[in-house]
Amino acid sequence: MSFTAPKTQSPPTSQFTPRVAPVWKPRGRGKNNCYWYINETKILIDVLQEIAYDPAWKTDGGFRSNYLTEMYKRILSKMPNFSKQIFPHIESNIKWLKTKFNTINDMLKQSGCQWDNMEKKDSM
Repeated sequence: MSFTAPKTQSPPTSQFTPRVAPVWKPRGRGKNNCYWYINETKILIDVLQEIAYDPAWKTDGGFRSNYLTEMYKRILSKMPNFSKQIFPHIESNIKWLKTKFNTINDMLKQSGCQWDNMEKKDSM
């Protein structure tokens, strides 16, 4: 007795085949790139400001340990559908924001440099 596999039919072909978008592959060393929307970044900055003004979380050198978990809880209370993780997403975005803040803060410390709110740029 011999066993034969059932024949499979190929799907019907038509002259209108849908175009498939190319598969997105993340760049860089990490497995996944995480993109932040503007509203997510604004909420992150708001929560950072809240924690900075909260004496329970502020210390002389910065924030108390485990402040990222508190930030995550506060972000979830403002945006329940927030899906990013504490490590590495929130942590890396805070590092990125810190570099931008330090650059702008150094520019503003220079003599004659002021921020123009109307044109959204620094004026000399």
